[in-house]
Amino acid sequence: MIQSYIMTKLIVDTEEIYETNEAARLLGIGYATLYRWIKDGKLIPLRIGGRTFIPKSEVERLKNEKAASD
Repeated sequence: MIQSYIMTKLIVDTEEIYETNEAARLLGIGYATLYRWIKDGKLIPLRIGGRTFIPKSEVERLKNEKAASD
């Protein structure tokens, strides 16, 4: 448990994270689509204390993929 907390703290301290509603807004998708992408493995979330967050790097990766395909 303590090791999990320490790893989570390290991740949060070194990378910006978004709540799911903010990540969906930034990606221009709906809440249901965001969770479908998580379920399908297209988007890798960070779970902290039962809450789901999306790392900024994941949002940027998907935005870059979308821009490349346009």
